[in-house]
This record gives sequence, C-alpha cells and structure tokens, in this order.
Amino acid sequence: DYVKTKLSPTVTLYLEQLQLKTILLLCMSTMWRPRSDIGRLQYCDIIFKKDDTGGTSSFRIHSRNPKEGPVKSTILGELSDEDMCTVRTLFTFILKTASLRKDLPEDHTLFLTYVDSPKNSTSVKPTTVANWVKTAMAEAGIDTKDYQAHSIRAASSTKAVELGHSIQEVK
Repeated sequence: DYVKTKLSPTVTLYLEQLQLKTILLLCMSTMWRPRSDIGRLQYCDIIFKKDDTGGTSSFRIHSRNPKEGPVKSTILGELSDEDMCTVRTLFTFILKTASLRKDLPEDHTLFLTYVDSPKNSTSVKPTTVANWVKTAMAEAGIDTKDYQAHSIRAASSTKAVELGHSIQEVK
C-alpha cells in the first residue's frame, strides 16, 4: 500500500522518490536481496524489450555479483496497474536520470547518489540501498526492529506462493 499511496502517480515524483519507488518495486518483483543484489545492479545490465508498437513491454535484468551462485537474470513484464508496474517505473527512472549518467563510468550502478541535488551523482553503495528500503518500511508503519530490509524478500516470495506460484517458480 505504501508504494501505491505515497509514491504514486509515478509521473509526479521527484527523482529521489522515483528512485525509491523503483528500488522497492524491483525488490518486490525480483525477490532479490536489497543490499547485495539490488544495490549492486549496474545500469548496463538492464535491457528493455520493445513491443510491436515500439513501446516498452518488458526488461531483462542481470545481477553480476549475486550473494549466492552464478549470475542471476530475470525478465519482468508490464502490469496493467501503471502505478505498480516495475517496467514502466524503471523505464521512467532511466529516462529521467539519463543526464546524470553522461559522465559516469560504464560500470556505474543503476541507482545513484544526489539525484535531486546540484552535486554530481555517483554510483550508490549497496548498504545505502538497504538503508533506503528500511527507511521506507518504517514510513510504511513496519517495525524495523523486527523486520529488516531483507524481510521484503521473504514477504514477496510468500505473497507469490499465496497467489498460486509454485515454490520452484519463486526460487
């Protein structure tokens, strides 16, 4: 509910809010670890796929250095609910941060520091992403003494199973 009520509609968000929304939606839709997976995503590892009309319909995302195992990849498609659609939100975020990325090294992270500031943006540190998730959880009314940023992963996978996905699909 927090994303829907506090971080929507997407088009009205400041860059900092848009970045947070993108992080939260990616955490929920990929079920990846906020710090070690989402926090280390590189901009160059996001590949959008166009539909027949030229619009963005899905994207593939790679995690080069996951905490466990080899490189992870996942493909996410569009949702009809635009305010909860990871594909549309990520695409908007990438478009709106393009000018901030022009002087960054090729291997810069997807998420950036100082997006709403006159300071130069740089790659964000993975712990910063986890802290942003934890702050958003607290703002959503979740007790962060009992639940950490990593808890979003367990909640997302539990919800996916409740919605009828097999445990094997969720893994």
